[in-house]
Amino acid sequence: MVDRFEEYAPLGLCRYKLKFLNCHLPDLITRIKDVYSVLRDLQDPDLLPENQYNALMEKTTSEEKMEALCDIICRWEDTGKYTAYSVLREYNEETIRDLEMEDWLKRRSPSGSPNDKVMFIDLHQSFLVRRIKNVDPVLCDLWNKDLLSDEQYNDMIRKKTSNEKMRGLCDIYSHWENSEKYTAYTVLRKYNEEIIRDLEMKSWKRSRAHPLSYSDMVNFIDCHSSDLVRWIKDADPALRYFWYHDLLTVEQYHDSLGGHLEVHGL
Repeated sequence: MVDRFEEYAPLGLCRYKLKFLNCHLPDLITRIKDVYSVLRDLQDPDLLPENQYNALMEKTTSEEKMEALCDIICRWEDTGKYTAYSVLREYNEETIRDLEMEDWLKRRSPSGSPNDKVMFIDLHQSFLVRRIKNVDPVLCDLWNKDLLSDEQYNDMIRKKTSNEKMRGLCDIYSHWENSEKYTAYTVLRKYNEEIIRDLEMKSWKRSRAHPLSYSDMVNFIDCHSSDLVRWIKDADPALRYFWYHDLLTVEQYHDSLGGHLEVHGL
């Protein structure tokens, strides 16, 4: 099956795959474990002839095999390098995906105040309110950095549940400047790394399946409202989702259910 991301950006993605091995040479040597399957699939008179294959197979460890294989691949033409990337990914998908995610985060997060990190809490607010449990150290750290006043800190720390604390923090956060939002992201990630990494991974996967810019996604319904009104027949699951994630009030939810699909009303 053709990668949907490749359909949208074949030239850029092809260049990325051709450079992948050189960019991640040390990681591939130490982290690729299933080298045997890779060598078996690459064995070909025009790529990896029998004498090279046998020499590689004689090496003792996977690291030795990968180091020698990478040295050979670096001398191949682009078509061979592309094939090598595809085979490596087929048999070591988790490792390659991790490296791809690291690349994606680096590209999306230049130095300074990366836009994705600035917007992170805005984009995932409802999820964070439900999932973040370790809120107190976040509040304390933000207070120590003078992002929360004494009154704000004391008011939130007295709240009984983590949901209430996170909701209160998000309300205050929405009024901050970008530099302060970036600091909030780093502090939140510091104390809830597993949850934040999981969200970042999901964002990365969505970007591969649907490579739209943030602006494209934000304006999608506005741009396609007439088509959505005609084609969407069952809007109830979407309405329930919006209501559950606090994007619709109870009144809006019931009004929309009564009118079936009202795209302009969402």
